[in-house]
Amino acid sequence: MASSLHPTAAALRSPWIRTLAALSLGLAACGPADGAPAEAFGAGELPIKGGEDDTTDTGVVAFVNLVDGSLCSGSLIAPNLVLTARHCVSAVLDTVGGGVVCDKTRFDEIVRADAFFVTTAAVVTKGNIGQFRVHDVIGLPEARHFVCGDDVALLILQGNVDAKTATPYEPRVAEPIAAGDAYTAIGYGAVDDSSSGAGTRRVRGELKVDCVGKDCDPKNVTKSEWTGETGVCHGDSGGPAIDAEGRVAGVVSRGKLGCDSPVYGHVQAFAGWIKDTAVIASGWGKYEAPAWASGSTESPQHGMAVGDACATDDDCYSKHCVLPGGYCSRECDDTAKCPGDYLCGDGAPRLCVDTTPTPPATVKSSYGTSPGRAPEGSCSIGVRGDGASVALAAAAIALAASARRRRRA
Repeated sequence: MASSLHPTAAALRSPWIRTLAALSLGLAACGPADGAPAEAFGAGELPIKGGEDDTTDTGVVAFVNLVDGSLCSGSLIAPNLVLTARHCVSAVLDTVGGGVVCDKTRFDEIVRADAFFVTTAAVVTKGNIGQFRVHDVIGLPEARHFVCGDDVALLILQGNVDAKTATPYEPRVAEPIAAGDAYTAIGYGAVDDSSSGAGTRRVRGELKVDCVGKDCDPKNVTKSEWTGETGVCHGDSGGPAIDAEGRVAGVVSRGKLGCDSPVYGHVQAFAGWIKDTAVIASGWGKYEAPAWASGSTESPQHGMAVGDACATDDDCYSKHCVLPGGYCSRECDDTAKCPGDYLCGDGAPRLCVDTTPTPPATVKSSYGTSPGRAPEGSCSIGVRGDGASVALAAAAIALAASARRRRRA
């Protein structure tokens, strides 16, 4: 039996385009306007059934997708890193009757990072939804693209969330969850079938894991998923299952109608990918990688900022100042690609080398030579280059006005 998809089915998106279009009129440089009214908004139909309002679990965040107007939940697992569901950041293809068929339903491309706003607020309003911007959206490797088993994503924020604002959760990466384990569900779903109350964080505890991976129905659940007891419906997608020790053990993916048999992405099954991304995020955020990320194969260099002005290596967090040019760089390789108009040079170490908007046709420095290339255009809200757009003219204009000379990793 196909399970119904939470907030990404087309029927659950379109009503919120009008809300987000109105929101855009209050944005300046993609941030909230001063004095914006505290009007709650959101997307979804049903709640964490039986849950209570939650003002204390600040590590559970909400975020809005400006492309389709949907609202999702996520877990802050490091100062600038949010774990959520992939279907919250991608369109979903090949559904059947609006539901998921595990050997058929898959993801489209990830929406660009500047389409997302994140907040730690207990109630989402026009005045606080722009609290944090997103630097990058990370999905599983290209080969992983089916909704069943692959429904996880990570958001790297542009800035760190201060410890006084929210406390990150530790993901349960070292051990699998088991049938019968207790967990707590948290999310921003609505409170009834009429979609009232969406955008308020709610919590429900005293839930139990039903089955894990191969012990579940193989038609509806993969080896990297588990099913819960009840209580999670539309609007709570991407939200966490918190285990008895306060760790994120699952990510809401989908469930049957009536809030039965919620399916969670099994966090431990994605441990390597989560650790690697956490190390990269720590480089971008300029903090020491969390202890739970130990064993990652990534170098913190791969997430460090590129483009800040410098005169010596000590001016750069990465300790790599490229001269002539006077800009901070970072190490790179064929897998740790460079941002924007930077290409990976051929020196030792290999560093991200700036390309120029005008001749010469090559850029030379002590770190290698790269072909010249004109810089990309200014940032704007869009999706996948297919002409899709939403009525966010004010936000787009503000984005264009804030286009910057320097690029960041």
